[in-house]
Amino acid sequence: MNSVIIDFFNKILVKIHEKTEFLTENSYILSNIDNILFFFICVSLITSIFTGNSYTALLLCIVAVLFGFMLLLKKEVLLGFNKSTFCLFLYFLTAIISTVNSTMPHQSLTGLSKTVLYLLFFIAVTNYLKFHREKIKFLVSLIALCVSFEVVVAFIQNYTDVLSIATWQDTSRTNPELVLT
Repeated sequence: MNSVIIDFFNKILVKIHEKTEFLTENSYILSNIDNILFFFICVSLITSIFTGNSYTALLLCIVAVLFGFMLLLKKEVLLGFNKSTFCLFLYFLTAIISTVNSTMPHQSLTGLSKTVLYLLFFIAVTNYLKFHREKIKFLVSLIALCVSFEVVVAFIQNYTDVLSIATWQDTSRTNPELVLT
């Protein structure tokens, strides 16, 4: 069940697919854009464990751009949204309203840009998996492996007394005069 807006975009995509069909027929890279997208989805999931926000954001941007190319070049790929995606868009609208009304505009815009990247990544992955259902098990296994690695690292850090670098402040053992609000 799609909205009028999504149906309108899908009609435009069908016309674009007709005009760009020769590109995918004549280019090895463009004909395999979905495999390249899957590679970058996997790379972004794995490297998000080890890298900082800027590198992860770069990979998420690459995934979003590759999904855009796949959307424009692959005939079978059309936009589709379900009720859970609609709830995420309501969340996104709430984030925009929050950003507009924020007293700290720079930090709010930074947070909104991260929200946009994560939503684009979500849309790219869910739409990719809609057309490549056979890769769902692999991606779930990859996510489970990444989470398992994080759990092992957390246990090692917990039992070897590694100092945390969190930006929050534990007030249980701090002088009340030094506590930041």
